[in-house]
Amino acid sequence: EEVVLAEEYFFMQKIRFVDTLIPLEINISPEAMTLHIPRFSLQILIENAIKHNELNKEKPLSISIIETEGQLVVRNTVMLKNPDMDSAGYGTQMIAHVYDFYQVQGFEIQDNERDFIVYLPFIHIDSQ
Repeated sequence: EEVVLAEEYFFMQKIRFVDTLIPLEINISPEAMTLHIPRFSLQILIENAIKHNELNKEKPLSISIIETEGQLVVRNTVMLKNPDMDSAGYGTQMIAHVYDFYQVQGFEIQDNERDFIVYLPFIHIDSQ
């Protein structure tokens, strides 16, 4: 469900921003599509990438969602609109709180000059 929501959200943003976004790259196995991540986490990360980065046709923003080693890795290129502005981080804090609630380790954010990368471990929810 989260991947479908992310694709639909990105599609709307692609219509809005046209050539300033590279098509969303998604590489997830069918087995992983049945696993769970925090609700709206992909949409939040796509929204943050668009919100915080400069969008231009010469260097379009690239966003990918890749499954690797029991988690999803969401990566976007970094071309910050205002590098001196600190982000409040509300979206990523919300995602971190969900992982804390489920006591799942491995949620991680890596931010360097080229890429912003978020690691979303799968949450194994027992259906009772």
